[in-house]
Parts: sequence; C-alpha cells; structure tokens
Amino acid sequence: MTEILQSIKSFPKQCSSDEKTVFIVGVSLFLPYFITVPVILWAVAKAAMKGRLMYAVKHVPKAYVLLGFSVLITIVALVYGNWLGAVLGIGILLLLLFVLYYRTVVTKPLLEVLMDIFIVMSLLCAVYAVFEYTYYIVVQLKWNIFTLPIAAKREYRVHVGFFNSNYYAMMIEFVILMCVYKIYQIKVKKQQIFYLAAIFVNAFILYISGCRTAWPALIAGVALILILHKNKIMLGLVGIGVVGVIGFFAWKPQYIPRIAYLKRNVGVRFKIWRAAVKGIKLHPLLGQGALTYFFTYKLYKGHKTQHAHNIILDPLMSFGIIGTLMALIYLASSFKEIWQLYRKKYDMGLFALILGMITVTFIHGMLDYTIFWVQTALCFFMIFHGASIYATSYREQK
Repeated sequence: MTEILQSIKSFPKQCSSDEKTVFIVGVSLFLPYFITVPVILWAVAKAAMKGRLMYAVKHVPKAYVLLGFSVLITIVALVYGNWLGAVLGIGILLLLLFVLYYRTVVTKPLLEVLMDIFIVMSLLCAVYAVFEYTYYIVVQLKWNIFTLPIAAKREYRVHVGFFNSNYYAMMIEFVILMCVYKIYQIKVKKQQIFYLAAIFVNAFILYISGCRTAWPALIAGVALILILHKNKIMLGLVGIGVVGVIGFFAWKPQYIPRIAYLKRNVGVRFKIWRAAVKGIKLHPLLGQGALTYFFTYKLYKGHKTQHAHNIILDPLMSFGIIGTLMALIYLASSFKEIWQLYRKKYDMGLFALILGMITVTFIHGMLDYTIFWVQTALCFFMIFHGASIYATSYREQK
C-alpha cells in the first residue's frame, strides 16, 4: 500500500495542469456530492478559460450530438414546466462538457492513478460507513449489531456521501472491478494482496449497504473480466464461492438484506414501471425532460420516487426516443474506440474492465437507475473513456 500511496502523492508533482485538474476531480468523486459538484464546476470553468473545452468539442467524435442532447432535454423540460428537470439538464451539460475535456486529457498513467485514488478513497469511505452503520443500528434503532441487521428505511442505511445507499453501492461495484483489473495489471505480490483486501472490505460494505441488486450485477461483471482474461481457475473459484453464498442464504435466509420486504419491493417496482410506460406512451418522441417520472408520477398514479428505476424506461420517459437515440449515437461512436482495444490488442486489460463496467451498469440498471447520479456517472465515464488514451492513433488511421 505504501507504494500505491506514494505514486498517488507524487503524481501531481510531475503531471500537466490539465491532468492535475482531472486528478482533483477524481478525488472529489468519493467526497460528499455537495463537494463533488462545485469541484466539477471549477474544472469546467478552468478548462473553458484555457480554451480546452472548445478544443474538446471540435475534436472529440460526436461531441456536437452530445451537446445537442443536453440542450434539447433542457428546452423540453422548460416547455413542460419541469423546472427541476431544466436545472438538471444544465447540470448534465456541464458534466458532459467535463467528460469531453477528460477525453482529450486522459493518459495511461493518469487513468492508473485515478483508479488507485478511487480504491484508496473507497477504503476511507468504508471506515466512515462502519461508523455510520453502527450509529444507525446501535444508537438510533437499538438493534443487535452482531446479527448484521439491515434497516429497510433509507434513512437508516449507509450512504456515506453519495445521497443514498444504492448510489454508494454502485460506486463499490465499480471499485471492486477496478481492483480485479489491478490484480491482473500489477505483478507485485504485496500490491496484489492490497487490492484483494480492498475487494473483501468493499464487499462487506456492499452487504451492509443493503443493496440487493448490486450482487448479481457485480458477479456478472467480475465473471466477464475473468472470462476475457481466460482465467478458468479463478472463474471456477468465483463460481464455487457464489454457490456457497447462495447455499448459505438458502440455509439462513434471514441474512438476505431486507428479505422481509422483498415481495413488497417487487410490487413497488412494477407499479413504478407501469407508470413509466404510461408516460412513454403519452410523450414518446421527446419526453418531458430529466426526472420526468418524479415530475409526473402523481398523474400516472405511480409510486413516489425520483426516477423509473430502469435504465431503459427512464431515458425513454425523460428524453423520449429522439433524445435517447442522440445519447446512443454518442455512446456507439465511443464504443468504436473501445473495440480497438480488443481488435488491435492495445490494452486487453482495460477492454475487459470497460466491458465489466458496462455489464454491471446494465444489469444493475434493470432494477434501479443508479447510473443517473453525478458520482456514479462520472466514475463510469472516466473508465469508459479510458479508451481515448489510444484515440489519436485510431483517428489518424481512419
């Protein structure tokens, strides 16, 4: 761990000004969201003053489509009087401007140190999470902490600084995938042990977060990385571990987080999805702006919540077919760069990690929309656009 901390500490002294800006934003992702947001605004303003944003908009493929998407969803929200959606549309624009800027800055050393920052910061968050969990369970609820109970109410579940526990859970999923990536990348045994320990620590915190949806998504993401690395032994061990865990929960179902509320929660999901489908049918082309579900759930007699809890339904409800297609056009263009990692063997480890991140996001997204949050979204894009490291040679060959 000493070597990892030393590399993080020394990086700002030897990197460019732009890399230092990204470095600071990376640190902020694991701080409370009300710190993350101003740091991103600062980074965007700094990049704009240096002319770096204009450079990014001109050079990053499909950047105009992405910015057009942001402007469109903001205008649509204003037209329908969805004021929160309009504010969020501006926020999305600023976040995506940073993403475009990031793509012109990211280098292999920067990406590696960012992942180390995320992993180390996740361990600091884990320490806080244990104290937070203890306070909720022992002080407020007066339960027996040694049975590892998980409260059903959101206000009693650990979230550290991520607004709610499910957003925190997705950040943990991403970090665990990064740890798996690092174990393959780093050949120093001591560092591999550190990353393995970080996996177990974060897995424990994921359990006490009470987020059930995270587990199948995480298992699928890790399994995919192992398959792409052709590591049959580790894949087999993970499979045995999963079977063992399933067997334990079958034997002791009371340890499944919030098991008593499972049937009710499934019913709530279907109620949310039915309301979302009604909204999509009424406004299929453009939606009504970000957080349309929260804006209209009473009209459709839906359950009160922020979004449609589905990575397919919510974008269609909020942004419509046109807005969703614009976002997909940008993502498809970006995936061309990612594919080059595999096709030309630029970086198979990074390719496996990116596919693992996509898998986790999509599977988790079937039951929740946790990617639609400033910290989870930016963490995802920082890894997803790691392929931009090699984008210059790719475009020159084109």
